[in-house]
Amino acid sequence: MTRSVMRLLAAIAACLFGLAAANVALAATLSTSHSTESKAQAPAAAPAMTPEQDPGNLAAYRDKVGQTFLFTVTGTTNGTVYGDGIYTDDSELATAVVHAGILSPGETRDVQVQILPGQKSYKGDLNFGVTSSSYGAWDGSYKFLDKPMSEADMVFPDPGKLTDYRGKVGKILQFKVTGSTTESIWGDGVYTDDSDLGTAAVHAGLVKDGEEGTVAVKFMPGQGKYAGKARNGVESQAYGKFDGSYEFVDAKTGEPLKPKG
Repeated sequence: MTRSVMRLLAAIAACLFGLAAANVALAATLSTSHSTESKAQAPAAAPAMTPEQDPGNLAAYRDKVGQTFLFTVTGTTNGTVYGDGIYTDDSELATAVVHAGILSPGETRDVQVQILPGQKSYKGDLNFGVTSSSYGAWDGSYKFLDKPMSEADMVFPDPGKLTDYRGKVGKILQFKVTGSTTESIWGDGVYTDDSDLGTAAVHAGLVKDGEEGTVAVKFMPGQGKYAGKARNGVESQAYGKFDGSYEFVDAKTGEPLKPKG
């Protein structure tokens, strides 16, 4: 092999080596660029909110429209609220959170609240054992962002009479009652909604006088008449037409429970 041929082969080898090195460098550059681009495109994690103590109501947050806050709240049924889902900002936070189905009475937890502008009107309703009032135009509002519970899974304190639930026809709720034989009731199996719940539960054979228990109640429309009958030491009276009713049902199946005794 001549020197000229050897020089030519050496030159070709050097060229090929140079091209390979350039390709490696280019690949490394592209990889670094892609990695940097991916990092740049990754969204930044939202900063964690610091819980604030329950301020009572949110009128002081009226200028924070659109912002979300975290409050440590203990649910209660003792307080005034206006609205349903969207509440006036002077509504008691601890009561509204029960009305919205986020907390049970006495339960303490952090809840998320979004500040909203004022509304032209607010519709009141009875939810989760709390009655909210309707109202007209108001300058500030709020709503809860947490997922509500199911009313069917909750046990409510005994309200005595169930006339406030007259608009809940077909709904089933559970109540913790103490049996009584001293209050007035009307009906047999189906009771007027002004019949005392603890006394009706004894009449239906679900609890005894002075005994605590949980009963499931289905709200019904008014009936044309109500039969009266003595059962389990309770004298139920007959009555004519009345605008609201209820009956005891199986909490799991919703099937009516026939009175015993």
